[in-house]
Amino acid sequence: MLELHRHFLSDPRLVSEMRSFVSESLRQVWTDPDDEKRVCELQLAVSEVASNIILHGCEGRPDEEIHVNVTADVNQVSVEFRYHGCEFRPAMVAPPDFESKAESGYGQYLISQTVDSFEYSRDENGVCCIRLVKHRSQTHNAPEKSTTNPQGQ
Repeated sequence: MLELHRHFLSDPRLVSEMRSFVSESLRQVWTDPDDEKRVCELQLAVSEVASNIILHGCEGRPDEEIHVNVTADVNQVSVEFRYHGCEFRPAMVAPPDFESKAESGYGQYLISQTVDSFEYSRDENGVCCIRLVKHRSQTHNAPEKSTTNPQGQ
């Protein structure tokens, strides 16, 4: 099992570094070329989560810390983002309107389509945690895809 941790400042220019940290970590465990599609899907989810934390959770302040934990084995990967900031309420986010010309508002939808589970929590100290779980393909003995589970109010 691989467990790695790194912290980043909430600077939008660091989203690509967060994405690279997660994908490079995962590629240490998922080495089969057939894994690349799943790694790319996770990269998209990581980009969306990181961008939303920076924009909404940290309210655009570039000096807040975001802690990223990656735990991976041959069957699945878990990516946790921990930060102090505004509370995220998944139930309050309206589904995207694909008929509109909106340039934003698709994050939660994209995340739910690219990972197997998506959970949000906030502890008694005000630390927010967003956890993504991605299973490896069935040919690698991964569990079946579960429903997205946005925990919130």
